[in-house]
Amino acid sequence: DANTMQFGQVEQNFEGEADPSKMTLGMKTWNWEKDPNEFTLTFSNNGTFGATTDCNSMGGSYTATKDTLSFSQIVSTKMYCEGSDETEFAALLLDTKGYHFTSKGELILDLKSNSGTAVFK
Repeated sequence: DANTMQFGQVEQNFEGEADPSKMTLGMKTWNWEKDPNEFTLTFSNNGTFGATTDCNSMGGSYTATKDTLSFSQIVSTKMYCEGSDETEFAALLLDTKGYHFTSKGELILDLKSNSGTAVFK
């Protein structure tokens, strides 16, 4: 069916193939570029999100407009893991002020404190 075909096209990682205007936060599970095998971010349509880290799972609420994005009420399981990037990951979620998509199919989180961006694929 047409929905499957359209979704399948977005899944391809060809350079310049994605159409940012058709991309949505909830279209897939996003993988953090720094550690894509462990850190994921998933947005649901009801204003909640889920995340996995190299140690725990997280979740909470998000608010998004056309270009702004903020995370709140973040909760996490409480396992301790030596050398985890989880603290940095949680901090970047809290520091997010906006987002945009790229033609490479990436989700870019724009951070508040002039600390640049976080890239998800």
